[in-house]
Order: sequence, then C-alpha cells, then structure tokens
Amino acid sequence: MPDEYFIMTWNTIIVFLYILTFIMIPYSVAFFDEDNLDWIIISKCIDLIFLIEIILTFFKAYYNSDLVLVVSRKKIAYSYITSWFFIDLIAVFPISLISGYREYTSMFRLLKLTKLHKLLKLNKVLRYINLDFPVEVVRLLGFVISFFIFCHIVACAWILIALLEHENGESENWLAYYQLYNADNVDIYITAYYFVITTFSGVAYGDITPQTSIEKVFVIIIEIVGFVTFSYAMSSMITIVEQMNKNDDKVRKKLDILEDINRECNIGPGLFDITRQNLVYQANKDKSEVISLIQGLPHRLRVELSSYVMQTSITSQGFFKDQSKEFLAFIIPRLQAYKVSQGMFIFREGEVAQ
Repeated sequence: MPDEYFIMTWNTIIVFLYILTFIMIPYSVAFFDEDNLDWIIISKCIDLIFLIEIILTFFKAYYNSDLVLVVSRKKIAYSYITSWFFIDLIAVFPISLISGYREYTSMFRLLKLTKLHKLLKLNKVLRYINLDFPVEVVRLLGFVISFFIFCHIVACAWILIALLEHENGESENWLAYYQLYNADNVDIYITAYYFVITTFSGVAYGDITPQTSIEKVFVIIIEIVGFVTFSYAMSSMITIVEQMNKNDDKVRKKLDILEDINRECNIGPGLFDITRQNLVYQANKDKSEVISLIQGLPHRLRVELSSYVMQTSITSQGFFKDQSKEFLAFIIPRLQAYKVSQGMFIFREGEVAQ
C-alpha cells in the first residue's frame, strides 16, 4: 500500500538517490571523458537499487487518475509496462559493458542522460514519503529542489556543448573565448550556473555570451524555457507562501481588533493577555477547514475519517477513549479549543451551556 511504513521509507531512499543522480550524471557527462573506479562503483550501486525499485513497482499499489486505489497485480503491471518500465530499464542498463569498461564515446555519454527522466517522477514520489511537515512546505521544498536541479542540468549542458564543439574542431566556443579551458572544473561549473540563473531570471548581464551558432540556438531555447519556467516558479512560490501565511493573517487581524478594543474600552492587561493567548491558541488548533471537509462527506466516510481527526488530542482523554466512531463523528465538529490557565473557572454551577 502507498501509505505503508516500508513503502514510505523506501520512497524516501529513492528520492535521495534521485537527487544524487540528478547531480552526479550531468556533472560526469559534462566533465569526465572516462569514469574512475570509485565513480563506477557508486553508480552501479545506485543502479542496483533502481533495479530493485523496478521489481518492487510491479507489486506496489497506486492511486489512478480517479484517486481509486489499484491493488490488482495485473493492472499494476500493465500500467507500469505501458508507462515508465522500458525507460526505467534502459536507464539502469550498464552502458559501460557496450562501450568499454571506463571510456565512452560522445553518443554513450549522452545515453547516460536517460537516467534524468526520473526528474519527471520526483514530485509524484515526494507525495508518498513520510515528511512531518505541512503540505505547503513539502510542495515548496519539492519545487525549489526541482528548480535548482533543472538549472544544474542546463548548466552542465551548456558546458557539454562547448566541450563537444571543441572535440569536433570548433575553437571559438564560449569556453575558449573566456579562456576557461585550463580553469578548474568548479570554476567552469560556477560560471555556467551563474549564466543559467541570470538567463532564466531575465537579468542576463551580458558578461557571458554564446560564440557559435549552436550556442546561440541553445541560448534562444533556454531563454524561452527560462521565461516560462521562472515566471511559473515565482507565481507558484508566491501562491504557496501565501497559503502558508493564510492562518497567520487571520490571527493578525483578530489581534489588531483586540488591540482596538483595548484602546477604546481599556479592558485591562489581565483580560487582554488571556484573550490574546486564546486567540493564538485557537488559531494554532483551528481545524475548521478539516471539519468542513468531513461534514461534506457521506455518513460512513465521515465516521471513518473522524476517528483519525484530533485522535491525539481527543481520544487520548479518558472520556473519549472508549467512545464509538459514530459518537466521535457527531461530537468532534462541535468542539472548540480554548486555552485555560491554572486557577481559571471553565464552567460554573448554574451557568447555561452554549
């Protein structure tokens, strides 16, 4: 099942290896004419884990486009074979067995980039890992990681174009123009990454420019892609941050109203502090959107889902511990959180309940 502990832990490992692959492969393709033994061992170990992932995928239930859980082995296998299976299989195929133990030609160098198709699967896998963060934070984290990895891939491609041109006898590429052939790999990479970021953001100071027709075509493409990507990135990040700050804005508005009441009516520091503490506490414990979602569900789903909502804060209490799911589904939407200090009266004898 997608939410089983083993699957969630395994997906966490896979995401880490995805990110490692997205960093390693473009860098090795751009800078290395041959793989050293350490690099080969690390790469083969990662490929072995990805091969296990291919096998496990035939047994992993998934949610289809209608959010229905698919558990049939036949349907799982058919879905995988008709989507990612052959691409995943090619990605783990040992290219070095064809092209030689360590050396590989430009064609086989480019074949290593087939492993990068996993970038398209990153956000999907992120949904099934166990991160104890709000959904908005996970979305923002996935988006930021994807964006900077994409810039890393483009930067390495920018370097690779110049190196392939040099191998084909073209001496007027951007590396030659800026006299970077003898520079350290790190300096070349930083220069390329700087070029990509400034191009994507639309700043493009012009201190790094393409020198050949191929480089100019590449820059035209990344400028178009960069404009769309960077615009989408900024709008998405703003939307996510606004969603994260939505509850904070509500609390601030309530606290501002309380400040106005205090100035006009002089309610006193004691009552003011207690009221302010309750407003903040209620905002942190606010589950009105969750309750609204639950109330809109059919009765059976409402009962089942209510048994999980607030289970640590409610069902751990003695009175609620042994109550039925039906009772909890009825009572939970009617509960409201209050912060009570020591010595305060919660309810006095003879008072009328709300």
